[in-house]
Amino acid sequence: MSGMKRVLFIVVVVAVLAGGLTLAVVGGPQSQSATSLGSFGGGGTPQVAAGTGTPTPIAGLNALVVDPAKQEPVLDKFTSKDPFAPLNSPSPTATPTATPTNPVSAPVSASVSISGSKYTVKEGDETPTSDPAFAIADITSAGVTFELLNGMQFDDGSTSVEVAVGQVAVVTTADTGETFSLGVNQLNYAGEPTSSPSPWQGHSIKLLSINTQDGTDSATFKVDGTTFADELEGDVFATDWGQIKVLAIDAAAQTVTILHGDETYVLHVGQTLEK
Repeated sequence: MSGMKRVLFIVVVVAVLAGGLTLAVVGGPQSQSATSLGSFGGGGTPQVAAGTGTPTPIAGLNALVVDPAKQEPVLDKFTSKDPFAPLNSPSPTATPTATPTNPVSAPVSASVSISGSKYTVKEGDETPTSDPAFAIADITSAGVTFELLNGMQFDDGSTSVEVAVGQVAVVTTADTGETFSLGVNQLNYAGEPTSSPSPWQGHSIKLLSINTQDGTDSATFKVDGTTFADELEGDVFATDWGQIKVLAIDAAAQTVTILHGDETYVLHVGQTLEK
């Protein structure tokens, strides 16, 4: 056999063998799946069995579809909860702090004594009313503040002094050298009695009016609730407090000077003296 013929013979044999092998592969049980997968992978359309309308199963395709029930859960998509916390529990509310509704009131007046004479005074009053030397600058729960009038000073250079309840302060003015004994017997609050018994209290005398008739002046007093009318200079009248003598009546100044025991007092119209 010539060389050219031998080459042709070998080519024919190889072709026959290759064709048989291809037929065996295509005809086997897996030939259709292999061919279909090759067509799918190559971008072709899946083959459909004739007359059925059902796509031919594609080998390896089911492996690409994952059953959701078999997937591992993604833990960071769940919100953690306290298993011991009650459901729908109400939010705590702050308890309001109680505040006092009845603040302590300040005194409205005070019962004071000036050199033995008793007066009921309010803030701003000038006392003694017969010859004012002090203004009541302040009345608080701490006591009463007496302030000198007319720019006068005490011998220590101060102009006022605070006296507590139950205390007595003896002060002397630097201008005149006059000495005063200042005491506070009681602080009076709204709705409470303005006086209470004390060793130097128990009687009161009030000058109600001064009347002038035919050039003669007379005075009307109320002593411990009893009225004594038209008392003239020099008259002596008996009271539950004892005998009182009218020493002088000054209608122009609206004052009356009286004597009780060995003490002399000057009263202004409307003024009450308590002893």
